[in-house]
Amino acid sequence: MLPRLACAHARQRLILPVARALSTSTSAPAATTATPAAPLSNADLELLLRRSHYCPSTRRFHSLLPFLSYPSVLLTSALYLLRRAHPSLSTPPQPPPVTIPDTALSSPSSHLRLLIPSRIKGQPLLLPTLPLRLAMRSAASALDAVFAPRAATFAYRGRHAAIRYLKSIPNASWYFRIAIPRQRFGQRHARHLLDAISEKAVAFELGGGCELGRGLPQESELTATLVNIFFDPVDREVMAIREEVHKKYPRMKDNSVLHKPVRVYAARYLDEILVVTSGSKMLTIEVRDRIISVLERDLAVKVDRLGSSIHSAVFEKMEFLGMELQAVPPSVLHPPMSEKGKRARKKYLKMKAEKAQELKNARETRRKKLGLKILNHLFKRMRRGEEFEFDFQIENEVRQVFKDWAKETVAEYFNSQEHCRYWHRLLMAGDFLSLNRVRDQLPLALVDSYDQFQQTLDRLLMPMKGHDIAQEEERLAEEEEEKQRWLDFFCCCRNFKMVKTVVSYHLRFSCFLTLAEKHECTKRQAISHYTKDLNVANEDGVAELHFPTEREIKMMGDKNLFDPKPVDGALTMILVRLAVDNTSHPCMAHFCSKTGTLLYRIRLLQNRLNIDPLNEKKWVHGLSSIHESLNKKCLPLCSMHASDLFLGNITLQDIDCTQFVDVE
Repeated sequence: MLPRLACAHARQRLILPVARALSTSTSAPAATTATPAAPLSNADLELLLRRSHYCPSTRRFHSLLPFLSYPSVLLTSALYLLRRAHPSLSTPPQPPPVTIPDTALSSPSSHLRLLIPSRIKGQPLLLPTLPLRLAMRSAASALDAVFAPRAATFAYRGRHAAIRYLKSIPNASWYFRIAIPRQRFGQRHARHLLDAISEKAVAFELGGGCELGRGLPQESELTATLVNIFFDPVDREVMAIREEVHKKYPRMKDNSVLHKPVRVYAARYLDEILVVTSGSKMLTIEVRDRIISVLERDLAVKVDRLGSSIHSAVFEKMEFLGMELQAVPPSVLHPPMSEKGKRARKKYLKMKAEKAQELKNARETRRKKLGLKILNHLFKRMRRGEEFEFDFQIENEVRQVFKDWAKETVAEYFNSQEHCRYWHRLLMAGDFLSLNRVRDQLPLALVDSYDQFQQTLDRLLMPMKGHDIAQEEERLAEEEEEKQRWLDFFCCCRNFKMVKTVVSYHLRFSCFLTLAEKHECTKRQAISHYTKDLNVANEDGVAELHFPTEREIKMMGDKNLFDPKPVDGALTMILVRLAVDNTSHPCMAHFCSKTGTLLYRIRLLQNRLNIDPLNEKKWVHGLSSIHESLNKKCLPLCSMHASDLFLGNITLQDIDCTQFVDVE
């Protein structure tokens, strides 16, 4: 039930209005390369937009079309496509100087290529060239910078992130899914989108599809962003409902009383919406009717009311994101403790308190004895008439020592990013001076002082800014590549603990047995040589870790996992290598200049089986499919990108599908 792009004319209707709507001018200035460009982080991108394309008087962004041809913006988009197309390289090659022709912005239809399907009754597909894809990626970044700060917290871009949120919902009673049947995004929907993004239109289909967020070539860089903008009124309505429920059913301040207030939870991934409540069924019906009313009245979206029926969270299953969800009863999650267990726990707590009291009494006794010995010694010396003389005063030295200790403690405290974020959140939360209606009524000097204070907070307490964000993203990407695929695949399953045990124990010792057999030694000798963490040194003698350590696997949980890369395309096609060697065609992957390539022909499973992927009774439920226009097309690939495509590390979206080779 995900949106999917329409074919041929629909894609042209998607690109042309968006390009016209990004600017009030008719043409974009040519990109200048006088100064060397540098990649931009999300914060720098937002700052550049507000500095050059924001009007404070109207509080609107204007003339975004010239923004797409900025060298820094183009370099950022090129680096994004480059990293995605070269996952096997630790340090991807530098992209060549990138510029977008004026025709790509003023006349995008000239940069579209029409792919004719192999079947007579098949529908053609329009695909953008690399310059137009860069422009669309830059436009998506610009729209994200404008609309992402005001997006709802439950509007997720990752499927696993939405599932992890649903797993954390306590005491769920009822839930329902907004069932949106398959329908074309028409003019009535475009009018509502025009109000939100000022004359920007899109042509895609809502509901019934599984072709967005899966890395398919028919996807657009703009569609996910525009879908989130389109469903923003629904998010606002859900936020208003949650606020009303919070005010009507407040949480009790008495912590001694076990109280579970009524709450409303929601998760939205593109056009799939799931709402969970912990209240009565009548409340759930009211919430559902209000959401459906916004969809039908304000957005003109048809809703299947029968498919949006309410289900019991504990006794019935619900389909969401291609998965079957069902709440686990509290009696299973947290079974009541037996009487024997209660007595044992009470005995343990009593013994623990007694032990702590004994240790405290022992420390006080030792201090008392030591103090009495010191006083007795001083008293005896004073009775003999001895005087105590000091050659120097130690107050300044003691004060300096404590001052140094304090500085070291503060420096060590603020070296922790968690502590900095904690204080930054405390100092930034609830500032009424950030509201525009309040700022307009205050003196300018007060507003400037407040802004300077906020900038100082961001500089001192938020180290993850600018270049640090890019470095952190690269580090996280490298860590993601090093993790095993089993842990990524099973991260949202109930048996994830068992999978971690299998990876940590069975696979680890299987490697030890394999190494022992290879080197003709015992298992203990292999463990002593490679250690339990399977440390392996490369040719230069530098240690390389090819297996996660036991500590990392034990600490690995839902919060430390990321959404796996989409592999639907790799599962629904067959790459047939052609018996042609020494081809002169360059590799079709983005920004790959290798010429030693091999030719591969694409064979789509749905065409070989003569099955319509939209028919859920004959196709695998929840599995997407590549557009039929790519069937029997030939593409040259180097050995690295061919391997990455077979393994699902890259998809056809990372390949310039407009440069296919015609082979009879």
